[in-house]
Formats: sequence, structure tokens, C-alpha cells
Amino acid sequence: MVVRYPHTGVISIQAVTITAGEYASSSATTLTIQGRLEIPQPNSPPKRAKTASGDWLEAKGRFFTKEKKVTGADSITVDGVSYKIVSWVSYQTYSEIWLD
Repeated sequence: MVVRYPHTGVISIQAVTITAGEYASSSATTLTIQGRLEIPQPNSPPKRAKTASGDWLEAKGRFFTKEKKVTGADSITVDGVSYKIVSWVSYQTYSEIWLD
């Protein structure tokens, strides 16, 4: 039987606390999620993702998971390789994490 989500990803979350408009503290946590990593073949056309600032960026790949969007997530490590999270789009039954 085919395993739908064969990869394990570790999400890095950076939480910053601001008090009265001043930087107060920050904390880093991790979250382990199951999913499927898709990296396009070198000869395939590039995939583009829209960043939070509205710019378009060529993505290195996508990570599909059942987890909902996590606020503050900035990177994911899959199979020992770390990727920056460009965009995290949640749908009804799954989410796409666009990677750079």
C-alpha cells in the first residue's frame, strides 16, 4: 500500500513578544509534522509562489500535510535539509507549504 505522507518535517517557529511597542523577548519552538515532500525535476518548468509581501518567487518545492497553518513558522527541515517557508496555504483537507 502506498503511504500518502511518508516524510517527517520539523517546523521551526519563532515567537516574538512586544510590550508597549518595544521588543520584550523571543522564543523558538519546534513542531514535528507528517507530510509529503515534492521537489521538481531539474528539467521541469519552475513553480512560482506568492510570498506574504505579494512578491513572486520560484519555489524549490512543496510539502503537503494535513496540519493547518502555524503562525510564526519560518523554516522546515525534511530528511536533514532545511528549507525556508515561502507560503503556507490551507485548504479544507490539507495544506501546501511552499519552500525556498
